[in-house]
Amino acid sequence: MAAAFLPVAAVNFRASGLVGQRLCRLPRPAVAVDAGRCARGSVTASAAKAKDEDEAAAEAVKTEKLLAFFTDAAECGRLRFVVVSAGAVLESVAELSMPPVTFPIPTKGTYITFKSGGGTHEAHVSVRSVASVALSTEPAKIGGHDLHVMRLLGVGGGPILSLLVAWAEGEGPGSYAPEAVDAFGRLRAKYGNGFTL
Repeated sequence: MAAAFLPVAAVNFRASGLVGQRLCRLPRPAVAVDAGRCARGSVTASAAKAKDEDEAAAEAVKTEKLLAFFTDAAECGRLRFVVVSAGAVLESVAELSMPPVTFPIPTKGTYITFKSGGGTHEAHVSVRSVASVALSTEPAKIGGHDLHVMRLLGVGGGPILSLLVAWAEGEGPGSYAPEAVDAFGRLRAKYGNGFTL
């Protein structure tokens, strides 16, 4: 039988007037190896691997759907990329560079990256984070013109990234290039009000 040290136990040495602690050494019973338990461990590992492979396959399908959508959306030309957080709004105007770059990040999944403007504009979209895409034409909060909006929505329905058709270069809000509005119309004809991934 192997010996094991148990946690520190209080000991009262009244005869000597000392109160202290000592380690108690007690025999530890031998443990039999449970073959069934070992087999369950390998089954669990196999199940985890299968689950990882299923998730990877599902993510690949989502990636292909998003890439197809972004290819169609690129026909809209210049877009306003808008990200809103609790304390800030970030906006940038750029075209969806084609083809976008995809790359995996271990434990985080696949990202789709758009780079344009000689590296002055980059946008990275986490495929795992996108649950759906919504398309709408809606009135602007200020200015009285229409906005043509593509929103990448998360699992809870909140926006991850909004892409708005940008007005013609050198023009003001609401002055869209006719071909950009036509391209957005084709998106709406193909995808309706959006789609779920």
